[in-house]
Amino acid sequence: MTTEIQHAFHIIWEMFSSPLFLLVIAFVILMTSRSDGKRKTTLFVSAIALYFIVYFVAVLNPKTDKILEGMTSPFIPVILLLVFPALFMPRNKYYNFFLSVPAIILIAAVISAFLQYLHIPAAEKKFYWLLIPSEMLIAAVVSFLILMEPLMKLGQFRALVRCTAFLVLMYGGYALRQDYLDYKDMLSRRKNYTSGILNLSETSPVMSAKGDRNYAYLPSAPCRFSADGGYIQGCNMEMAQRFLQLNFLKVSGGDVTEMQFMSKILGVFTFFLILALVFARWFCGWLCPLSFIGDIVDRLRRLSGMPHLKPTDPVKIGYIFSGAAISGFALALAKCYPHIDENGKFMGCKIPLYPFCKICPGQQVCPVMSSGLSQYPSLPGWEWVWGSYRIGVVLMLVFFIATFAIGRRLWCYFCPMGMISGIFNRGGMMVLKKEPLKCNHCGVCNEVCPMHIDLVRSEMKNKDVSSYSCLLCLKCVQKCPQDSCLGLEFAGRKITESKYNG
Repeated sequence: MTTEIQHAFHIIWEMFSSPLFLLVIAFVILMTSRSDGKRKTTLFVSAIALYFIVYFVAVLNPKTDKILEGMTSPFIPVILLLVFPALFMPRNKYYNFFLSVPAIILIAAVISAFLQYLHIPAAEKKFYWLLIPSEMLIAAVVSFLILMEPLMKLGQFRALVRCTAFLVLMYGGYALRQDYLDYKDMLSRRKNYTSGILNLSETSPVMSAKGDRNYAYLPSAPCRFSADGGYIQGCNMEMAQRFLQLNFLKVSGGDVTEMQFMSKILGVFTFFLILALVFARWFCGWLCPLSFIGDIVDRLRRLSGMPHLKPTDPVKIGYIFSGAAISGFALALAKCYPHIDENGKFMGCKIPLYPFCKICPGQQVCPVMSSGLSQYPSLPGWEWVWGSYRIGVVLMLVFFIATFAIGRRLWCYFCPMGMISGIFNRGGMMVLKKEPLKCNHCGVCNEVCPMHIDLVRSEMKNKDVSSYSCLLCLKCVQKCPQDSCLGLEFAGRKITESKYNG
């Protein structure tokens, strides 16, 4: 009886942790934002009931159950139970009551971290940084940010979110392990314990897919080559390469291991697309560690007094097509990798296991930022893709630094993650809105935009000023001198708006 109850709770948790459930909720929110009160309730209840019925029937099939289990993500309950209420609830006494929930979660996280130290053997008691399960940490970080938001201005809050995300994603590999045993496992992967510096071949992200755990990715660019593997698995381009290297003959033949691996990959892709639908390109403007590093370069430029270049539209389009071409070439090489011969070559060409990762500047920048210059990776040998990788790695690093040093966020036109997320900047749930009648055409929004977008300034008819390249950093909203002229809406509800000196 106990086993049956545990299995039932496991299925219910799967239902709530599935990206499909997040998709249903997002769909219901979008639909109810355009309906009246009575229809909202009917639509909400009907959609949720239908989801649970279909999901329960699906898990009765063992193969389907395995696929659905592989799609779950620890981020989804936090989004549903903390992020969505924080976005939707009006700022009144009920919202103040809601704030008790993140406060309790934060207290529970502190207690959990304290209890982790109590389970360490007495002979090995020492400082292991913060030991906390990843599910608890995600909830605690989001809770902390929700509690801080009412106390800060928009620019301050964005800076806090960016710094917090950077610290967790970049340094969480050694400072935020799951427990004492996980910390010891991390140490065992280092060849030199006293130096405190890892070798890239020994990386193990905190939220790696160990045992029955699923892959954990975000639609930004946290690199798994950060210190001790960083906190999450990496960017979705790594998963795209894994997908292309699947053995689809085994999948079609019903191989359980390969099907389970495929379900985890499909879960990541589904989660990425749904997050892009819900939050558009917000992750690029607020969470991406690579853009955080790039902004440091941009700040150094500003301190030096150097002016930045404003690219023309043809240059921006050239960046997009160049990024798509290089990404496509790397993914094509990833598809070829399973067909290499005993010498590790395909048609006489040696190919890296993850071709995109090998040439991405994140593999060079993240280890240095997280562990120091001594961890700058060695350059690929001349045998890799006929020497093109050795040259390409250097050129990409120079290109990465140059784009931030002379053109603010030009790199973000080149990034494949941003290209995909940008598709949802129109038609998704996040919408940048403008009141044309309140605009005095001052051009401040264009001056502060890191992507050099002029649409917000020039549009004087339509209220929706969302654009493909917008990062939703909200600097235009923050700096706009006209009250309520610019604002951000989430599924029809205004989240924030411009305030003079706000």
